[in-house]
Amino acid sequence: MKNRGNNVARPNQVTMTFRILCGVYLVYLAYGLIGEAGQFSGIWKVSAYFFIGLFAVSGVAIVGVTLKRLREDYLSSKISEEHKEEEDEKEEQG
Repeated sequence: MKNRGNNVARPNQVTMTFRILCGVYLVYLAYGLIGEAGQFSGIWKVSAYFFIGLFAVSGVAIVGVTLKRLREDYLSSKISEEHKEEEDEKEEQG
């Protein structure tokens, strides 16, 4: 059995919503750690800023990729369905 691109399962909208929430939470954690990082010194301060950057970049990437995929998978298919319905109505009238 061949696996085609159309047969790949899409995550549902609830899963996409949880991904967005997780990404936003990572950004929130990074923002919260900024004030705490000033209390450290030496290598601990460097590692704290490293993880702040890691959390922020990861969170923004997760949200961005998820929003892009959500737009491609759900919004574009909904728009194309509406467009097909309009064309069908025009064909019936004409």
